Amino acid sequence: MFHINVALLGISLSLCAIVTTGCGDNRQELLHPDATVVADGGVDGLAPTSEDASVDTTVPDTSYDTSVPSPPAFTPGPLKLYTVKSAIKRNAVCNDGSPAKYYARLGSGTHASKWIIHLKGGASCWKESGCADRWISDPQLMSSKSFAQTKTGTGIFSQDAQRNPDFYNWNHVYLNYCSSDKWAGDQGASPETYNWHFRGKAIVKAVMKDLMKFDTTQNLASATEVLLTGSSAGGSG
Repeated sequence: MFHINVALLGISLSLCAIVTTGCGDNRQELLHPDATVVADGGVDGLAPTSEDASVDTTVPDTSYDTSVPSPPAFTPGPLKLYTVKSAIKRNAVCNDGSPAKYYARLGSGTHASKWIIHLKGGASCWKESGCADRWISDPQLMSSKSFAQTKTGTGIFSQDAQRNPDFYNWNHVYLNYCSSDKWAGDQGASPETYNWHFRGKAIVKAVMKDLMKFDTTQNLASATEVLLTGSSAGGSG
């Protein structure tokens, strides 16, 4: 762990980064923030989205409405799923063009101004055959269509003060991985990319901007500390 002062989207804050890297296809989440998710309606979150998956590959529209509906005040419970605001226009999309989504839950008390942001891992693909195999075996790593509506927090995302005394009441944000590019790509779908989008960089940027206005009084713009974590491909990002 190290401490540095950085300017994040124009806001100066203290950043604590824990990065766990993996090798190749090792998809084990070493920080153990993952947990069994509970799908809305108990159908494993497999209901398809009706949102248009086509992506405008021209210069992104910067005139979108940046307001984000205020989430409810802190209450014990799972992290809730949020869709990136104007994701299609901002090119914040998964491999299949579906909008990027993330899980979040507000903190409380003396730690209400502190944030944990985690980038999920899951290897990557760059060849046509590799991406095709990945789509068959792990479609949830290339699309947001099957993401469950809630996620139970474990490890550093646990709300159990005895098991997680340092971070239990921080603001928790978990970015699901669906770009297969170690969160670093910014290429739209084309014959050169085998018609897959690789927009990990755009996703991270869009989520950070949405968090700046996540809540009227409790948001990333007013953060005093940010703990950025990642595992496997998330550690590289």
